[in-house]
Parts: sequence; structure tokens; C-alpha cells
Amino acid sequence: GPPGAAGLCPRRSRKPVVGGHHGLGGLLVALQGYEWVRLIGFGLTTTSSIYGGFFYLIVGAHALHVLAGLTFLAAVFWLCRSRATVVAASIYWFFVVGLWPVLDGLVYFT
Repeated sequence: GPPGAAGLCPRRSRKPVVGGHHGLGGLLVALQGYEWVRLIGFGLTTTSSIYGGFFYLIVGAHALHVLAGLTFLAAVFWLCRSRATVVAASIYWFFVVGLWPVLDGLVYFT
């Protein structure tokens, strides 16, 4: 890899960290899918109410961003081309993860 990236890219030492992020991110998406199935069973759909439409739009967009973040992290883990890429992936991932409790608070408690 390029100079400067070597310290950020030791795949062996980062494997548990990246695996943990993938496991937790995958769990988040799986739990959200389970919740969606339950809510649809209760009659909450995108067309049942404005709340239903808003809920599925916001939470669905977030789930897509989580999946994009997991893909980005995997690519950075395997390719690890530059320090800037590692930093960008980290910022993106922590923003997506940090946004999750805010969105849950908005859609579940308001």
C-alpha cells in the first residue's frame, strides 16, 4: 500500500474490529426487518397513514445507508489504499451509527 496507509491497514489486527462492525450492522438491519414484518402485520404500511409512510421512508433510508457503510468498510478493509479512504470510511460509519438512536427516538417516541 501507499506510505502512511501501512499503519492503518494491518488486516490481521483490524479483523475483529471490522468483523464486529459488520456483525452489529447486520444485526441492526435484521432486527429492523423483523420489526417491519411485525408492524406490517399490525397494519402499519406505507399507505396506511402519513406516519407509516414517514417511518418506512426514514428507517428504510437509514438501513440502506447502513448497508452502504458495511460495503464501504469491507472495501476499505480489503483494499486499504490510502489514509484518506480509511478516515472517510470511519467518519461515514460513525455518522450512520450515531444517527441511529436519533432516528429511533424520532420515529418511536414522537
